[in-house]
Amino acid sequence: MRAFAASLSGKALDENLIPVAGVRVSILDTRKSATTASDGAFRIDGVSPGRCRVRFESPSFPPLTLDADLSRGDAALTAILRPAETSAAPAITVLAAPAATDIFTAPSETSVLEGRKLEEKVSPNVADMVSREPGVNVITEAPGISKPVIRGLSGQNIVVAVDGIRNEVLQWGAEHAPEVDAFDARKIEVIRGPQALLYGSDALGGVIEVSRAPLPDAAAGAPVLGGRLHAEVNANNAEFGSEAELYGASGALGYKANMSQVRAGNYQSGQGIVQNSGFSQQSGDAILGVNEDWGTLSGEYALTNKTIEQPDLVPTTQYQYLQHQEGAVKAGINSDFARYDIATTWSQERRREYASYAQGSEGRPATLDWAESHYALYLKAHHRPLAGGLEGTWGLQLHHGVDNVAGVEQITPSFDEDWGGAYAYEELPVLGNKLKLDAGAREDLAQYDVKAAQVGISGVTFSDGNLTTLSPVAAQTLRYSATTGAAGLILHPSKPWVLTGNAGWGFRWPVPFELFANGIHEGTDHFEVGDPHLNPERDLNTDFSVRYRGKRLRASAAVYDNRFQSFIYETPTGNVATYQGLQYPVFDYTQGNASIYGGEFDLSEDAASWLELDEGGDLVRAWDEQTRSWIPYAPADRLKLGWKAHAGAFGALRSPYFSFDADLYRRQALTADFEVPTPAYSLFNVETGFELPVPLGRLSFDMGVDNLLNKSYYDNLSLLKPVVEIQSGVASVTPPIALDPGRAVYAKLTLPFGLIKKGAPD
Repeated sequence: MRAFAASLSGKALDENLIPVAGVRVSILDTRKSATTASDGAFRIDGVSPGRCRVRFESPSFPPLTLDADLSRGDAALTAILRPAETSAAPAITVLAAPAATDIFTAPSETSVLEGRKLEEKVSPNVADMVSREPGVNVITEAPGISKPVIRGLSGQNIVVAVDGIRNEVLQWGAEHAPEVDAFDARKIEVIRGPQALLYGSDALGGVIEVSRAPLPDAAAGAPVLGGRLHAEVNANNAEFGSEAELYGASGALGYKANMSQVRAGNYQSGQGIVQNSGFSQQSGDAILGVNEDWGTLSGEYALTNKTIEQPDLVPTTQYQYLQHQEGAVKAGINSDFARYDIATTWSQERRREYASYAQGSEGRPATLDWAESHYALYLKAHHRPLAGGLEGTWGLQLHHGVDNVAGVEQITPSFDEDWGGAYAYEELPVLGNKLKLDAGAREDLAQYDVKAAQVGISGVTFSDGNLTTLSPVAAQTLRYSATTGAAGLILHPSKPWVLTGNAGWGFRWPVPFELFANGIHEGTDHFEVGDPHLNPERDLNTDFSVRYRGKRLRASAAVYDNRFQSFIYETPTGNVATYQGLQYPVFDYTQGNASIYGGEFDLSEDAASWLELDEGGDLVRAWDEQTRSWIPYAPADRLKLGWKAHAGAFGALRSPYFSFDADLYRRQALTADFEVPTPAYSLFNVETGFELPVPLGRLSFDMGVDNLLNKSYYDNLSLLKPVVEIQSGVASVTPPIALDPGRAVYAKLTLPFGLIKKGAPD
């Protein structure tokens, strides 16, 4: 193995060729970095030979990404940084491809939120922060629950990952949302379309990848002790959130610690206060590690506690208490052949659902109580370009889980799970940079060891006259195997145009809740019944996109088609369960061949040096081929319009802006039999903000108003919307439990600070 002999050097200049100091220069594939000196110069030694992407980040300029070629030894780069109003520099995505790649030439349709674009989002939920991106919607149950939907798929059919590690949170429940601290997110990537190769065979709809701040590096200019303070408020539900972060580096050692909290009361719809709809959350995480020439080594821990109230037609104090904690030891090792990423992880999710506050405060057991622990090993090798420029990622994932079910009601058995997957994913440039071919394959093996149990609840009567008893589940072992793959091309016919096409096949095995559930799920107020005869889902997906990036105009459009065999979803039976005087509609898990297809577009135009126009839209069709009916909870057709006025400076203010957005939703009449067509509605939003230079960065302030006209509405993905119920053969429409939030005035402030800038000399 050769030594790390190559060096990357160069300068960062502004558009007038004046040196820019304090620019962080990062080699994305190796995580090596440096900071420019007063003359704008930088130098990074110990770089593995080969091609790489280099990121330039400054508090005063938008980020810029350039390509460097060190295959023949040392290389030099000159970066010209331009102000926000004249820069069309794209964000980049790191994990959506075998190697770090420009979003414009990424294999899959991808949206990226980072920097000011991310800071302008005001929400404690990651799903809400990306909900206006093309092809992304959210299932909601009051502001405390937001579950992402990508191209019409959610739950078990998409993956949420944090720093490349899957977020496992009992996601089979309709109201079970990811438990990720949005305050600590520094970058969010939404990768639309199947991502089975890198993330697991069940990533059929797409991936939301959340990146926390990287391990601080003294060589890149990190102070010995710095930090940031963050606060945000929302007047609609008296929400107040705050965050404090400390970080630093000295020599090879780096560290970061973060704590945040948010508390919110009952929210207000366009028709008044919605009772029992508040939530609270406390989160924290820490990382300690070293940055060396050979790579990085770190230990991490994160904890989130959350309490969520759930409104109902009948006055209630029903709520959920959630706890998610995780730990990891990670290593990134550089070599001439590849960069190796190794992670051993542990996570634990505890979900307790209570019928009332009295039940919890008196120390009685929760009505439902799930606890699961996960242990995983991730191995990745991002190899350097081989003969002909072949570049890609090889990987192995091993996973062990222990799921225990307790509580007053046991509606599903306990079980252990084991699965593993191995994959290879490669890109090959042909015709120079005009065409790239990508392809990969993955093999997964899974096993569930289901424990014997009596699931259900006695004393329930049904509208069809039957009386339920406990349903026995025998101890059993379930085994699954899956071979999945994908192939695509990226065609660059001319400088401003890119065309992509992808095809992939996926596989998802049913989880034990879908197989064996039998009882009242407090979170959904449904009596849910599994089917032990469910088959694995199989999926063939194709998608095509066209992208354009000119000096003033950036646009993309995509169409996709998912063909499922044995698609799994819930549907009502028309039966109603009565327990202790309360009624619950009975939902069965069913499956059938299905088509889920649609399209999306996104357009951004610099109409003037100070004015940006944005347009976007998406539609989804979800059809059960066997029952010849629409699949429930499909997003309504949506059109987004907006404009943003901005400037480089206004007096002491930096990058001030004012924006106006309109979200137009079409009437959703393509509904399942138990759903009520959702009326069309339009929402209007305004926002303004600015930055101020401060030591170690910039203060940012944003404020705005969502639902400016206080529109009364409910979305088709709201779990609180009206539905059709059938009793004794007679259909009736229930009123909505609650409408969606009305006018919301909010504000957000972020302040970085430095306490000790430099340590003692080594």
